[in-house]
Amino acid sequence: LEGRSDLASAIERAGGAVEVAQSFSAKGNANTVAPSRVSRNSWRNEKYAAEEMKRWIRESLGDEQPKRLPTRNELKSAGAWGLRYALSLHGSTRMAELIGVPLDAVRGRGRPRKTKSTQKGD
Repeated sequence: LEGRSDLASAIERAGGAVEVAQSFSAKGNANTVAPSRVSRNSWRNEKYAAEEMKRWIRESLGDEQPKRLPTRNELKSAGAWGLRYALSLHGSTRMAELIGVPLDAVRGRGRPRKTKSTQKGD
């Protein structure tokens, strides 16, 4: 922030870099990237995708224990493109299993998309 003392002062008044980063939905500290900005390969890890989905549900839908998966339109409206990609990659049934959503709350068939990593067992 060299030469931008006004910006540095505003960040300090707002509670510091971590507080400002968290207000923009970034995780943890100012050096962390928001979920929608991580590499596509990160979303291929189903445990990472499930943790991010749980966090998104908790923050966006207000559910401490997820009762349902968000719809594709909810994710699109929120700009959660990475989560939308992960849901299509792993399938809603698998994502529901990973985050503890009752399977009767899953919409659609929930089959994962065919990729090289899912075809290895075929």
